[in-house]
Amino acid sequence: ERGAEVKCIMWLDDATFVVGYFSGGVEIWSAPMGEIVARFIGHERAVTALTLLNHDEIKNARTSVYVVSGSKDKTIRVWRLDDSLGRECATLTGHADGITSLAFAPTTNELFSAAGKEIRCWSCAPGYPLQYTLNTDHTAPVSSIALASDLSFMISASLDGIMRLWLFTMKDAATRSSGGGTKYQRDYGIDDATSGFASMDATSYRGASSNSGSNRGFKSKSLTSAPPAVTLELRGHLGDITCTACTQNGNMFASGGIDQSIMMWEPKKGKHIGM
Repeated sequence: ERGAEVKCIMWLDDATFVVGYFSGGVEIWSAPMGEIVARFIGHERAVTALTLLNHDEIKNARTSVYVVSGSKDKTIRVWRLDDSLGRECATLTGHADGITSLAFAPTTNELFSAAGKEIRCWSCAPGYPLQYTLNTDHTAPVSSIALASDLSFMISASLDGIMRLWLFTMKDAATRSSGGGTKYQRDYGIDDATSGFASMDATSYRGASSNSGSNRGFKSKSLTSAPPAVTLELRGHLGDITCTACTQNGNMFASGGIDQSIMMWEPKKGKHIGM
């Protein structure tokens, strides 16, 4: 949409990217050709979030990759990447507020969406059934969510200037809890006044989450997540937090806010480590 306001953008691969517009349109662009490959129309208000499903397979199975868009119209729409006709595959409804952030968990084949003060988890199985809804207890809307690649933790950031660290446990398709996992423990040598760390309950910062070592032998789609628990609050930004991102190995994440700062964090210690 030439001349239209761009709200979000995301690379698909080295040559293709997705754009979400204020008008509600979603487009796939070829970077080398500088032209539109596909246009998806369906949202009635601005597109505010984008993500991919099965994005790890993009280079060898493009037909199994789906673009997901979230909008101020309170809906999430799933689009087939190779469909130039712009036909949607599914529309997910139920949020009472506009969508602010989306994240895909390939470990469990689940989609997470943030809107208002809640986060929802959807299975990416046919029909996209709702798995559970989290009341984040933030005092202002959630502006961004970020997942560790192995779904060991999730960060929720809010316009109240606070981030929360959520730890997951996994269960298999028969709902039995999977054993083992990474143990997270607070570093009690941290100075709360300077680290940006704020404890919910020092004794509660014990979490077990599935990791690659303990899940060998499982296929990713045989696992689902149980509703995560908040273990820490992270403070440091002065004002609204607008975006978050995790490293691929999950050892660090970054956050940015309207205070014009970018902060780096170490989630396993709940510690501000730089910038």
